[in-house]
Amino acid sequence: MRGWKPDLCLVNPDDTAGPALERQLAAASYDCVVIGGGLRIPPESLLLFEVLVNAVHRAAPGVPIAFNTQPRDTWRCSGALVERLSQRSSETHDCNRDADRHRASTP
Repeated sequence: MRGWKPDLCLVNPDDTAGPALERQLAAASYDCVVIGGGLRIPPESLLLFEVLVNAVHRAAPGVPIAFNTQPRDTWRCSGALVERLSQRSSETHDCNRDADRHRASTP
């Protein structure tokens, strides 16, 4: 654990999703927002995913967005992004892409 306090924001897959996320983001200050693979990966969730990404941009401009593929990746994804952004500027991060790159470069 890195001393972070996570918040969970579960949304319904309907018109209330974006406003619910915006309310959550307005209630506190966040270093990173992780959008889970369950919302990002299935093709049928594409419109909901777009709504949520845009809600993050509106409610928490400048807060980086990380993407996980499963719950156990969340700490790794968000931690890697926050640490990387403390060294350079970037808006989004796909921890799995970096993990694949690292595996490819590891002897």
